[in-house]
Formats: sequence, C-alpha cells, structure tokens
Amino acid sequence: MDDPSSEHERTISPARAMQMAVWGTVLSIVGLLVFGWLAVVMRPPYRLPIVIRPGEWLEALAVLAALGAGSVILSVLILVAHEACHGLAIAVTGARPRYGAKLVQRLLPVLFTTTPPGHWMTRGQYAFVILAPTVLVNLAGIALMSPPTVLRYLMVFPIAMHLGGCIGDWWILAEVLRLPADARLEDNEEGFRWRM
Repeated sequence: MDDPSSEHERTISPARAMQMAVWGTVLSIVGLLVFGWLAVVMRPPYRLPIVIRPGEWLEALAVLAALGAGSVILSVLILVAHEACHGLAIAVTGARPRYGAKLVQRLLPVLFTTTPPGHWMTRGQYAFVILAPTVLVNLAGIALMSPPTVLRYLMVFPIAMHLGGCIGDWWILAEVLRLPADARLEDNEEGFRWRM
C-alpha cells in the first residue's frame, strides 16, 4: 500500500472548472427559486415591513441597500461556516485541517480546507469530509429561515449561493465514489490523490 507508483491524482482541468462554474450558477438559480419559495410558504408567515410611499423612494432604497448588505455579510459568514464544517470533519478523521483561498484554473475563486500531506482516509471518511458542509450549512440555513423575521428573506440569497458553491465538493464526491471501496485518499489543494 505504501508503493508511490500505485498513487493516482485527480485534479480539476480547465474544462471541468468551466463546467463547474456553469453548473454552480444553475444550482444557485435553482436555489434562489426553491429557498425563495420556501421563505414565502413557511409558517407562521412574515411580511417584510417595507412600504414605499410616493416621495419616499430614497428611504426605500436605503432599506433595500441595508437588506442587500446584510445578505452579502451572511454570504461571507456561510462561506466561512462551509470551510469550518470541512475542518471539523477533517479533525474527526484525526488530522489538523489547513485553510486557504485560490483561483482554480484562474477562473473559479474558492476557499479551501485540506489535510496535511500524508493523511490518508478511507472512502467513507473522505465522503464524510466532503458532504459535511452541504448537509450542515444548508440545514442550518433553513433553520435560520424558520422564525418569522427578516432573516427568513435575508438567508435566501446566501443559502442559494452556497448550494451552487457545493458543486466542487459534489464533483470530488462523484470521483471518489467511482474508486474501489478499499481505496485510500489524501486530500490536497488541487483535488486528491488515491492509492490501493
């Protein structure tokens, strides 16, 4: 198992990065529709306390700008929470997570969390690390939408963007699930390595 010649590497090609950007955008749009619908149908109902009267358009723009800024701040917090979930899952597998940011193929900006070199995981452990943010962050986002407050509507954009951003994790998961069940995997900044 320690024979380096039996190691293989999976990275994201420029074509795959472009596909991920397109599919991530599609998923974000679907997320906007689904989470927007959810915000409207959740009980008890909540109506945004915004009334636009003639001559008060500046005040209305200020309220909308504040709502937009709140949504952007929440989006950043969700990105951090996403990577923290990966980090927590990595810690559960016995490694100390490393964090960073980069451009994939000079096209796709990403934050990342990875393991130190030499930390090999089972397929099940790696799937756990990959899926932790998809499950935890999206469920937390829906939970934050539950109380009848303005937060219900502020969460729609950030959670939809998060859903689209999970496409990179899902690509890795799809690749991992194609490997033999007894494969060992090592995460890295470019993708992952695997060996038997």
